[in-house]
Amino acid sequence: MFLAIEAIAQNLRNAPHFQTWDVRDGMGLVSRQETPSADVRILGAGVDGGASTATVSPSVAVRLTVERSEAAASKLDGAFTAAFSELHGLQIKDGAGRTWSRLKLSAVRDLPVLEGFVGCELIFQNDSEFTSKHCEC
Repeated sequence: MFLAIEAIAQNLRNAPHFQTWDVRDGMGLVSRQETPSADVRILGAGVDGGASTATVSPSVAVRLTVERSEAAASKLDGAFTAAFSELHGLQIKDGAGRTWSRLKLSAVRDLPVLEGFVGCELIFQNDSEFTSKHCEC
């Protein structure tokens, strides 16, 4: 699940719009002060389990942050459009080779008021099936 976040962040890093942005995946030891930024995180995950398998459905947040300015709305709008275009419908394969379902935008929310910054959070859903070595045979 965590390697999927890394793959999503890498996809944004490779996107033309985000070439000058600080794109983070929450795993590296990096400054969280750089802007503009796109921070990819897991908010939590739903689980639908059976006897030997479980479908894990993480909620993935892409937090877009820019400095508050006259151009902030335009910058956020461009980043929102680019993030949606790059991620909605994207099917990823993580670093371990696990294939995940296509990302679907499920919600957008405002970020809490931050001194000098403004932003929004795009929430995507996807899922993958995990198999246990134990079963009720």
